[in-house]
Amino acid sequence: MRFLGYLFFLIVGLAVIGYFRGWFAASTTHAAGRSEVTVAIDGDHARADAKAATAKLGQLTAKAVAAVKSLATKVSADESTLEGTLATVDQAARNLTLTAGGEAVELHVPTDIPLTQDGAAVGFEQLQPTKRVKFAFRHAGEDRHLTRIEILH
Repeated sequence: MRFLGYLFFLIVGLAVIGYFRGWFAASTTHAAGRSEVTVAIDGDHARADAKAATAKLGQLTAKAVAAVKSLATKVSADESTLEGTLATVDQAARNLTLTAGGEAVELHVPTDIPLTQDGAAVGFEQLQPTKRVKFAFRHAGEDRHLTRIEILH
């Protein structure tokens, strides 16, 4: 029963966000004693918003980009790595704070970022404070995008 309650609030929340973001519009007409409700869905707009949100999740904040640029080691023309120790891990929000070179770098880890240890895929729950990690970043102009995380020993 609790699941249905969460599902209801999720659907209502999406409907409210969608309405204000312009994903759909509802209108009513009254004629000859009849009322008619029409719902129009703008799928292109919803897909564009979803794509923009996905791209934004993979981007680092300006502060993190500056820290990565100054602390990371360039591996190739379009990739760099950053090694450090995890200071904090927020499992629910998938946010990390990495300490490297005396600096703290805050990162959000999207769900599609591969996580490995000894060459094998591991779950996000393996990331714990005090663990040594190596982050790999892809360069896109001045931006840096997190591409993978490796847990070191």
